[in-house]
Amino acid sequence: MIAQVRFSPAEGRRCDEGQRKERCLETTKDHDIDMSLFTATRRLRLAVLAGCVLALAGASSARAATAINPLGCAPTKDLNTPLTSFGDHSLYALAPGGTFAGGTTDGWHLSNAALVADNEPYGVVGNDGSSLGLGANGVAISEPMCIDETFPNFRFFAKAAKAGKSPLTVTVLFMDAKGSIKSVRSGSYVAKSAGWNLVNPMAIGIDIHPTATNAAAPVAFQFTSAKDGNWQIDDLLVDPYRRG
Repeated sequence: MIAQVRFSPAEGRRCDEGQRKERCLETTKDHDIDMSLFTATRRLRLAVLAGCVLALAGASSARAATAINPLGCAPTKDLNTPLTSFGDHSLYALAPGGTFAGGTTDGWHLSNAALVADNEPYGVVGNDGSSLGLGANGVAISEPMCIDETFPNFRFFAKAAKAGKSPLTVTVLFMDAKGSIKSVRSGSYVAKSAGWNLVNPMAIGIDIHPTATNAAAPVAFQFTSAKDGNWQIDDLLVDPYRRG
């Protein structure tokens, strides 16, 4: 299946503006699963390279790689403390579309994944009655979110059909200085018990220099279920304060 994450044509530059279309497409030659760069939203004002595609399966892994900010997105200032009942008093920003409220996955890009009428039971950001289910080899890529160097971690709720059966792998996608999509693996979660659990903080793992002109960058979160996986996820929360 092809999981595509596209820039909106209304949000900025076209693929062939300043470079040939063939050059935009050359990164896909050796790959089977294609995706465009990132979906731009008006709120984030991301750069647009409509028609340029990059293989999701071939996105390079990187450690402490530097992300770029094509059009100067700014991180959200809408923060709260939704996890105090779990002993976590940190401030968090809710990822765009991270609650699947209103029964929608707008902004997300899915392969063998779909909405499920089952909210995480704690209602930390309200009970909207929905979560996202991932079947075998399911892939879910979130809507891009703007972060800066003060956003080191993220948490979410996950529900496994069986305890200790199959991992849910999470990676962070971002754009490097060459305009290529890179990925950083944040971790794999294996449930200790069936049912809903709050996943421990996972590291975003991207280097965003605070002294840079645009000291922020858009990222997307990718959730991948194994071939025997059966998962649900809900309430994707990003921690905006670096812990010592």
